[in-house]
Amino acid sequence: MLRIIGSTELNVCSVQVADYLPISVRCTQVASPTPLYWRTGDFKKSLLEIGLNQNTGELYRVTVTLIGNYSRGEIEAFAEARTVQGSVPICDISGWPADRFKDEPFTFTTLIGEDSVSIWLGPTASLKTIYEIGHVRFAADGEANLRVLQFTHLSRSDLDRIIKTII
Repeated sequence: MLRIIGSTELNVCSVQVADYLPISVRCTQVASPTPLYWRTGDFKKSLLEIGLNQNTGELYRVTVTLIGNYSRGEIEAFAEARTVQGSVPICDISGWPADRFKDEPFTFTTLIGEDSVSIWLGPTASLKTIYEIGHVRFAADGEANLRVLQFTHLSRSDLDRIIKTII
């Protein structure tokens, strides 16, 4: 699991929904030429990839490649967490593999709401901190582990496109 050790302020991150790639996020202000990648899912029907700046650990890229299944619903746990506006997480990159890829297979849960898509990493947990930039939220538990990614203010057509990509 990715551990968050801080945050950095940004102006904007872009969210894109496409026919073959359900959701992608780019925060180009903190991009790096040779990013580190953290990947999770079952690697057959579900795959999520997060790109980190190789020098700072700043999260700057999210690609939801495969969503195996989903449920309808919203995340209730956000109400109790403290929100840091206009920022993205900085993740601990100490001990990262030399090949730049860290694969941690486990199941993630996808919830599709009225205008959002939320991804729980691992079992549900209490959330302590939310890092919010534009239409993206990254939420951490009490141990500073990244537990939720949420993409908000999605149109009905974007949600329909995402649902069509689900296997």
